Formats: sequence, C-alpha cells, structure tokens
Amino acid sequence: MKLIWSLCEEFPIIFEWTRPSAGGILRRMILLSEVADKIRNEILTWPSHRNVKVRILIDPSLNDARKGDEGIFNEVLMMSAGLLPGTVSGLDIKISGNDEEIGISFKFDDKGTSTLSLPYWNDLADKATGWNPRISSDENGVILTLALPAADAYPPVNLRSMARETGIRTDEARSILKGFIINARSHLEILQDRTDNYGEEERFRAAHSLKGAGKTLRAPELASAARALERNIREKTGTTGELKNLESVWNRIERWFEGDST
Repeated sequence: MKLIWSLCEEFPIIFEWTRPSAGGILRRMILLSEVADKIRNEILTWPSHRNVKVRILIDPSLNDARKGDEGIFNEVLMMSAGLLPGTVSGLDIKISGNDEEIGISFKFDDKGTSTLSLPYWNDLADKATGWNPRISSDENGVILTLALPAADAYPPVNLRSMARETGIRTDEARSILKGFIINARSHLEILQDRTDNYGEEERFRAAHSLKGAGKTLRAPELASAARALERNIREKTGTTGELKNLESVWNRIERWFEGDST
C-alpha cells in the first residue's frame, strides 16, 4: 500500500509499507525514544528535507513505553513530518504528556506553514482514530495529541527470548545476565561522571557499549535510551534528558535482577 503526502507538489513524499497478515504477531508496545530516532533519521533521507535541521526532545519524566502498535505510530509520525513543505529549514519535535496521553509538538521556522497545512493535519487525524487524536495549531507549529497510555509493567529483560535463542533454561539465562549487568555498570558510571576524567570519545564508547548491552540483555528500552544518548554525544548536543532516561531504565533493570519488579 502507498500513500503520497506533501504540500510541495514538486517533491511528493511516498510512504510504502506492508501490513502484517492476520496471523502475524503485532508488537503491542511502543518505545517513544526508539520511534523518534527512526523518524529523525528517515526525514533526513528525503530529497525535499535533506537540509532540514531536526531536533527531537522527549520529556525525560515521560514513561517511554506505551500501549499501542508501533507500526501504526510510525506511520502517523512519518506522515506528519511529510506534511511539512520543503521551505522549512528547522524542525523541533517535542514529545511530552502523562501516563494517559502524549502530545507531539511540531515547531518549524516557516511561520505560515501551520495555518496552510491544518486541513491536511485534520485529515491525518483520521488515520489514528483509535488513539482519540486532537489537532491544535498556532503561529509556531502544530500539536498532535494522542491517547497512548503507558504500557503495563513488564519485565525489562526478556529472559524467555534469550533462552529460546540460546537453548538454555531461563534460570541459567538470568544467572548469566546478572553477572553481565554488574560488569556493564562501569559504562554507566563513565557517563555519570561529571568531572573531566573522561573525554567525549570515552563517553561515546560507553553509550555505544550500553546500546550493545541492551541487545545482549534483550532489553529494548536500554538499547533505545543508550542509542539516543550516543547520538547526542556524537552531535555535541545536550545530553541531560537522555542520561536521565538511561539512568531510569538501568535502575529498573537492576531492581528487577535483585527481585524487585516494581
């Protein structure tokens, strides 16, 4: 299936995806930071938006894991960004909210864009009817509000996945990963060090190692949080919010291994 969305006829943006079959397994959890990173990278590949400076900020106090279908959420955000004309050179995306809903603010430097595009955004809202979408607009941009509640508590580490992939028992997997998490903590301590003991390259390597640790642990939130921090270190942008999110995810994993699943 293809959709073509653009306010600029000269550079139409084509979205193509394949919906899973009826018997397929849908991922019923969305990691906001993971999706935001994908959106940011994708926008930069569009010919009409290649020079757009994209900044994405997620409120660090916001629960990253949300109930919902990641594929649909991806479609909504990609189509939203596709509504921006090629005259936009700067795009700020801010995601905030609470445990019941999120607000996605699109702020762009072309002041006439929000008024011009509002009818198209209203049409877009129909694509996310299951999330009770609301659209508002002012001279600075557009805000898309979606009813995406925080995901129910779930183990931050998927031991069953590791056991299934390696052929070992889940209790054996837990024992192996518990030792791994102790060793991996040194990378977080480098990132938390506020002195001049570690340079940018060492901090980048630490974030990169934690991203790999997230994959080893089958901990998608850890991999996602570390990826966001790694990117900001590389691009020399602020890292306070990303580090706070990473610390929150890490602490939850440690509590889980200690037997406290809250």
